[in-house]
Amino acid sequence: MSLINWFWLVMLSAIWGSSFFFIELVVDYMTPFSIVLARVGFAALALILYCRFNGLCIPFEGRHLVQYTVMGFLAHALPFTLLTWAQTHITAGLASIFNATTPLFTVLVAHLCLSDERANARKFIGILTGFSGVAVLIGGGLDGLTPDNLLGQFAGLGAAISYAFSIVYGRRFSALAPAGVAAATLTSATILIAPFTFFYGASAMPFPPASALAAIFVLAILCTAIAYIIYYRILAQAGATNLSLVTFLIPASAILLGYIFLNETLTLYHFAGLGLIFCGLVLVDGQLLRHFSRTRPRRG
Repeated sequence: MSLINWFWLVMLSAIWGSSFFFIELVVDYMTPFSIVLARVGFAALALILYCRFNGLCIPFEGRHLVQYTVMGFLAHALPFTLLTWAQTHITAGLASIFNATTPLFTVLVAHLCLSDERANARKFIGILTGFSGVAVLIGGGLDGLTPDNLLGQFAGLGAAISYAFSIVYGRRFSALAPAGVAAATLTSATILIAPFTFFYGASAMPFPPASALAAIFVLAILCTAIAYIIYYRILAQAGATNLSLVTFLIPASAILLGYIFLNETLTLYHFAGLGLIFCGLVLVDGQLLRHFSRTRPRRG
């Protein structure tokens, strides 16, 4: 990847890392479906206005409508709901760690679906190493594990799988304006999630406090609308596998914000699992290994 794409990747990871923090601020006051509806709905509106004022066209032919709906489900409606629900049972930091497994699943999906992103032996070893980290995360806390806690962890994994499919599927939008694609897919996600919000109720309490409403606003505008403009830009320029690496960088900001403001802590096995996932991602990416092989001094 180019230096500018690495810059946008780090920016995106910091923005999305903060989303776990903002969800934690509001999850006690609103249902997961209502949080997701507000997030994608306000983000879609903001992006539609952005496209309108910048003269960006959003193609709405029949073929695109189906694609937007599929992408809206895979990239927004399903993973946002799973991660938000997961945070009702596990900490923001732990949810972000499970989200960091997205590149592992992306390599598998890309290997099966994309002829130009086939996995080699090194990547498969990386996948196995990363999944061993997931096993440590889940198995390390079995003593105090509850059914809801376990379901929350599997919900985090389910979100990662959905993101992996969305990253691979999203390559078909590489020729379109990133803001237009984000506006269209978020609009589709809003339509998909609205009936569930109506059925399951809008909020856990009649009038959420101002802090929760402010968190929803930042979650929608910064962590969704702006973030997905960056997302589709990186996807078009750097490819699916490289984009998926953003999810490993996300836990750094999520864990830091949770520790400072929410008094969240992670145990030794959490960090051990994260370390194994990191090793797996280093193998999957390969660029760090190639860098060290180039800079290693020659003997003789």
